[in-house]
Amino acid sequence: MLGRWRTTVAGSIGLRWASHGALSLMLGSCAGAGPSTPPPARARATVSQASPLFEFHSDPWVNLNQRIFAEATANEYWHTKVATCGCAQASDGTVSPAWLAAVSGYKTDLADRDPVFDEPLARTNLALALAGASPVLPEGTIDPLVVKWLPGVYGRYMAGQWSNDDRRNSAWIAAAEPLVAKWGRDIAEEYGKRFHTAWPNAPIRVEVTQYAGFGGAYTTSDPILTTMSSEDEGYAGPAALEMLFHEASHGLDGVLTHELQMAFITKGKREPRSLDHAIIFYTAGELVRRRLGPSYHPYGYALGIWSRGWEKYEAALRLHWQ
Repeated sequence: MLGRWRTTVAGSIGLRWASHGALSLMLGSCAGAGPSTPPPARARATVSQASPLFEFHSDPWVNLNQRIFAEATANEYWHTKVATCGCAQASDGTVSPAWLAAVSGYKTDLADRDPVFDEPLARTNLALALAGASPVLPEGTIDPLVVKWLPGVYGRYMAGQWSNDDRRNSAWIAAAEPLVAKWGRDIAEEYGKRFHTAWPNAPIRVEVTQYAGFGGAYTTSDPILTTMSSEDEGYAGPAALEMLFHEASHGLDGVLTHELQMAFITKGKREPRSLDHAIIFYTAGELVRRRLGPSYHPYGYALGIWSRGWEKYEAALRLHWQ
């Protein structure tokens, strides 16, 4: 996800480097660097039985949680890309104390916590996804600070902004599904050849929301769950295909991280920060570019990622990894 150069805690996979010689060359180059009855949540099944890679969902509790997080944090992404929903305004034009209290509570209690590395927040996101449109949250699986604020504004959200958020999420899903149906299996198979791993037996769940962290998307593991913005321009159109596989990689990168660490230790060098993330950026972008053609500009190039201190990574990957 853009802006956060991090390694997620990943599930176990059987990944091996295809060429240890190429890896050694690359290492040398890089070293040192109460609601009324709500409508049912919209849930999308796998894109097809022949390609069970991703399962797309647009769920209200997840969207509401992400929206309150966005309003509680000062971030350029939210305020420039997504208009505020006006949920704080009551029908008579007065300000809703519950909504303002939820935003203030998130700002005080939750805004400084990381949804990727904070295990209670990761479990909460999954529990909210599985809750669907039930007006009652499950007990025991959701962070108490989320339970403290979120139910009090669920009714207002469902009565107003939710239908618009769901519509926009559904449009993103409708555009992404054909891309996955056409190219997904081929890309997943090549991932398997290059990383000596297999796609999970069950499709990876993707929660589509208006806001998904300050970088537009993030992934947690055990099980793998991707939360992805339908509004970020970097995830729109053909780029959705690349970033779906990019995010999936964060759930399958445990052995990649281990192999990198051990390779640098063996060579007596210190692993450069975020090299694993650079490999993920490059691999997902290149595999999609080879399918969509030279007119497609991978995310890392389109957003200028490689010019933000990653020039050595890009050069080494292009020379030794590609």
